[in-house]
Amino acid sequence: MKTLFLICLSFFSFQLSAQQNTQIQRAHFSLTHPASWTIDKTDPDYDPDGLFTLQSPDSTSMVMFILLNVFVENSVMLEAQIKEFKSQLIRETTSETPFTTWGALKGNGIILRGKLMGVLPGAVRIFTWNNKEKSMVIIEQYFDEGFENIKNDYKLIESSFKFL
Repeated sequence: MKTLFLICLSFFSFQLSAQQNTQIQRAHFSLTHPASWTIDKTDPDYDPDGLFTLQSPDSTSMVMFILLNVFVENSVMLEAQIKEFKSQLIRETTSETPFTTWGALKGNGIILRGKLMGVLPGAVRIFTWNNKEKSMVIIEQYFDEGFENIKNDYKLIESSFKFL
């Protein structure tokens, strides 16, 4: 009886978590994010098809999407982002870890770790991708404290992103 109860509880938890997600469906891409995350529509550069930011419920973590309808070399985009983040957010990195995949996409990326704004330890994860017609930059930013609570949110966003 206890086993049946645990199976039912697991199924209910799975169903509940699935119902708490929101899907973004645009002409050229789609993604799913936790319903508790919000899109920052107050950004003066907000463009639902080209530049938008998903913010965590406490607004301390985010994922920014920059989608361009032109080819830009991955290394150029990545170096520009690294330069900007090192000059503005993480002036002294404690580590820089390259990576090459974000979800189903293959490209160039780096995780910059250090104190965000010189205060609290965290990271910025930058990923760039392109093909002959499009380019994209994804920027994830989070503090180490509390990351365990939202790492699955990041996984959901990353694994669900698709170009249509």
